Amino acid sequence: MATTKKKPATKTTAAKATPKAKLVATKTAPRKTTAKKAATNKTQAVAANPFRPTKEQTPFLSFTFTTQSLYWLILSALVLALGAWVMYLNVKIQDIYDQVEINTQLSESYVKPMAEKAKAATQAAQ
Repeated sequence: MATTKKKPATKTTAAKATPKAKLVATKTAPRKTTAKKAATNKTQAVAANPFRPTKEQTPFLSFTFTTQSLYWLILSALVLALGAWVMYLNVKIQDIYDQVEINTQLSESYVKPMAEKAKAATQAAQ
């Protein structure tokens, strides 16, 4: 591949340069090219025994309060509060159903007094 060299742009002084000359100077300015580096494949040394257990950073049963612990605490409190609220609403709804059922049973089992039956019978006969 043959490479061609571009001529460097002519420099103009700020006093003599007009806006048109600045535009021409910026358009013809050569672009900087960077040389690409060849990628090198470095092989990492493989450990002799890759399945060997490593030392733990912290003991398993130790407890340290972190921001993640705070997030879990807030999340669990929200879940418990939401569960308690749903149970409260369920109890209120069941009470309403019980009241409706009691009212229906009372209205169906209502026995008219003898005076009302007689009055209804005389009205029907007329």
